Amino acid sequence: MKKTLILLAFLLILPMGRVRGGSVLHKLDIHVLLNDDGSANVTEIRQVTIGDEGTEGFITFNNMGDITLSQLHVTDEKGISYTVETDWDVQRTRQQKKNRCGYRHTDQGVELCWGMGDPGSRTYVISYTLTNLVKAYNDYDGFCHSFYEAANTAAYEASVRISLDHDSLTTANAALWTFGYHGYKRFINGTCEATTSGPMSEQESVIVLLQLKKGLLHPAVAKPQSFSETLKRRALEGSSYNLTDAGLDDNVSRSIPTSLLGSGPGRGFLTYLSRRAFLLVSLAPCLLVFLIYMVRSIRKEDKQKELIRQQRKEKLRQLMGNQPYHEVPYFRNIPLNGNLIISAETLSALDEMSIRLGGERINFRFRLQYLYQALLLRMLYTKQIQIVHHNDNNPNNTPQQLFRIQPPVKPQPAPDITDNLHADSMMGAEIGSNAALPNNIKNEALRQMKGYINDAGILYQLQKLLYHAAGGDHLLQPQELRQYVHDNPTQLRHLSTILNILTQKTIPEEQLQKENILQVVGFLRYLRDFSLVAERNIHETHLWKEYLVYAALYGIAEQVRSDMHKIAPDLQFLNPPLPFRAGDGGETLGQGTEERPSLISELSSSFTFTLNYVTTDEKQQYQQKLAELHSSSGESGTSSYHGGTGHSGGGGSGFR
Repeated sequence: MKKTLILLAFLLILPMGRVRGGSVLHKLDIHVLLNDDGSANVTEIRQVTIGDEGTEGFITFNNMGDITLSQLHVTDEKGISYTVETDWDVQRTRQQKKNRCGYRHTDQGVELCWGMGDPGSRTYVISYTLTNLVKAYNDYDGFCHSFYEAANTAAYEASVRISLDHDSLTTANAALWTFGYHGYKRFINGTCEATTSGPMSEQESVIVLLQLKKGLLHPAVAKPQSFSETLKRRALEGSSYNLTDAGLDDNVSRSIPTSLLGSGPGRGFLTYLSRRAFLLVSLAPCLLVFLIYMVRSIRKEDKQKELIRQQRKEKLRQLMGNQPYHEVPYFRNIPLNGNLIISAETLSALDEMSIRLGGERINFRFRLQYLYQALLLRMLYTKQIQIVHHNDNNPNNTPQQLFRIQPPVKPQPAPDITDNLHADSMMGAEIGSNAALPNNIKNEALRQMKGYINDAGILYQLQKLLYHAAGGDHLLQPQELRQYVHDNPTQLRHLSTILNILTQKTIPEEQLQKENILQVVGFLRYLRDFSLVAERNIHETHLWKEYLVYAALYGIAEQVRSDMHKIAPDLQFLNPPLPFRAGDGGETLGQGTEERPSLISELSSSFTFTLNYVTTDEKQQYQQKLAELHSSSGESGTSSYHGGTGHSGGGGSGFR
């Protein structure tokens, strides 16, 4: 009864705060991937209902110290990649901010901002990098950070999941405390997570204190203090956690012993002022030693950072054939024997490396919607789907450009791409909120799709999806795909999960092959410079359709098609505009046709929906698991509402 009353109180109070902004944050999932140098790649998935008020979303980062933000990237449920601005201007209209994001610097810190765009049900995916989040201390490595503060638009559900890019987090190598919210914490499947248990109030936040065993990471920043006696003690004091259980002495006084001050009756000469002078004189040698230690530590730290940078530059040069990107030889043939997904995985890994391996700007920008576009173009060129003009049910009697989907033919099972990848690397991929469900959805997807996790199998599954969505006439009408997916969300889950896994840096750096990289990068250079290096009668003309497929994978299809048209304007397949376009959320389908969302946008929206869809039974299982954790001991259990002081981050987030 008490829990029911509390829940009713939350439901009555929270909407009052949300009506002001006109938007509701239904669910927030934050995934934090810790890198070896102590930086963190953070991905936030915000499922919201946007109202008519306000112009932008924002996340505030205060108290950051030497932590910096970079690599901001925002997409939405349509798969649109927002334009990044280095100096965000808040004094603009909603329309002016649409499909844009950027950094806003304040006196207290920095804000990540993005345009709200159209009202309605929306999903924003915000990713960014926090450098120097994890720091090295004398006894442990770790951090205390506020990942979410519900000070503006409180979430109904929120979770923070933390993982490593090369290992598993367990109770043997890490310890976890959480603060500021009503909910739970636990270690599960090599990750640790914090989860709220109900609608949040605007006074709540998700603060995480993570203690890591030395050697698990190699943070770039070292602090000459004890983690236990600085971050941990400050965070745990005033909380519901037991200091003794946390390895801290609850009775230790951190004040200087009075015997050093010469206090007590009969001291006469040691007056109030002389005692302080005595203290300064006594501490002067310690201060001098400390300053010398700090100077040496800073110099050592700078040398270590420079050594790491040089090692990473060297690694990158080796993968690029010991030459800069602009000198990698052109590769004129189709790379990797036409294997799109392996090419996509290689690009995805290089994209991640270009973020982590500083120094050389190789400018790879792989996006999942690029793979969708490449797959659909290949289906178009192989006649698995066709473009037709249709007049039925059109009040203006103008032709609609529709896609006719041919009956799919199931290929023979073939070796899976995942057979040659590390299972733990695949399992580390971000697939949305379902990652925490008890019935391991990732493993189930890998089992159900076995034999079809390859180009032919993925193309078949994609064609089958479009074929069923098109209905009896096999013509894919506007909104038919979205309606079919919303009516059958679980049927698409396996394909959505596999596509997401296959493009989340599943190839570890040590498995990246030099020859594959030279082919993928060399072909990218060739396509980017196509109009400069190609000739009208070059022998590759019969391969140009595949060139366009790979240009779509690289995200440069429009540029390459334009270059091809300049060189060979009479080739018929180059004359019509590309029927798929990723990144702008809509397209005009030729003369006399209506404007409607692109098929890429529809696919991106559908896959995002299914990845985050949870059935009633699954939600009940999840809540039951959380209830079990509530009564458990050890590293799983409830969060402390109080405590968590001394953290970095925080400052509120939401819509305004």
